[in-house]
Amino acid sequence: MELAEIVQTVGPRKVLMILPVREQDYLSFIQWANSVMPKRLPEGFPSSRLVKFDDAWTPSYLPHGRTLTQSLAQFFEQNGIILKESYWQKILEHNGLRW
Repeated sequence: MELAEIVQTVGPRKVLMILPVREQDYLSFIQWANSVMPKRLPEGFPSSRLVKFDDAWTPSYLPHGRTLTQSLAQFFEQNGIILKESYWQKILEHNGLRW
């Protein structure tokens, strides 16, 4: 019941949800998650795996970026997080390598 505890104790803007990759797993997940979440996740399989929330727990799907940092930019911005990437970090991440 970790999700229920998160909903009760964490501000929604601080939550970043990573959704299941496979459609069947997603359908199973939302059946359970929608019983806990203040606002329902859509039944249809979304194109994005990353979800952020506003103050009312309304989900918003993050667009795909060229890098993970770009994909998470809106989440970072709403939480006042400023990341500084080096040239090499961007190259490594772009090529699928961790830094």
